[in-house]
Amino acid sequence: MIYFISKNSLKPSAVNREIYINMDFLYPEANVTEIQIGIN
Repeated sequence: MIYFISKNSLKPSAVNREIYINMDFLYPEANVTEIQIGIN
């Protein structure tokens, strides 16, 4: 994501989020996290 932002001359804002789509405490390799980066 950072490469794409830099390559396209975008400016990230201070707003960032992690959204936990799937949390599996027994099998952490099955966890799915969505990361969102705000753009100005």
